[in-house]
Amino acid sequence: MKYYAVTQKKERGCPIGYLNAVLYDHCPEHPESIQHGMVYPWYADKKNLKSFPSGMCLMVKEKLIDFSIRSDASHQYLREDFLHLLQDFGAGIKDFKEILVVSNAHKKEITEAKYFASIFSSEFYLSESAAIDRSASVLEKDEFDFLTLKKLKINTDVKMDVFGIESLEPKHNTIICSEKFVTAAKKVGVKGVDFVDLDVAKWPDVNSFSYDPKEILAIL
Repeated sequence: MKYYAVTQKKERGCPIGYLNAVLYDHCPEHPESIQHGMVYPWYADKKNLKSFPSGMCLMVKEKLIDFSIRSDASHQYLREDFLHLLQDFGAGIKDFKEILVVSNAHKKEITEAKYFASIFSSEFYLSESAAIDRSASVLEKDEFDFLTLKKLKINTDVKMDVFGIESLEPKHNTIICSEKFVTAAKKVGVKGVDFVDLDVAKWPDVNSFSYDPKEILAIL
């Protein structure tokens, strides 16, 4: 089975890299006063997060949001059609709740699409030994014991169409998917993501802070 790495793609309404946004457990009366980068205890620890509260509000500094998926440190923001695509392919999702997406400058919703805050379950992630064909991959461990990738080959006995891999270095921590998933995603009309054949995927140098558009820009 051929596999692909999901990478961020810059398009209208699809910022790349760090998403300048704050997820609040309610919609504040004065969104312009919210400081970006704040972390709230109710969602900071993904291992202990059992469920999201209802009525959440994502406040962004963008004028338009139209991406299929972007991630925060502990969870993802999914457009409704991409959420349904993941569900159709059996992706393990621990919890998801609909959110409002509000511009903190304009104090109003900035997308007509429905968005959800989501967190993948532990079943979504395959262990290193289950996922990776070490004989055909080139791997290293960094100083924190995270796995860094030079070349990634998936084991032939993996049957999942979409999954993550445990213990990857954050810059390499992205969704891996099958050709079948890619075909379905393109039919849906995904925005702000692209799919790179693992045979030619270029993984970023974890010690570099420069962005190379030819490199995978992780999505998890």
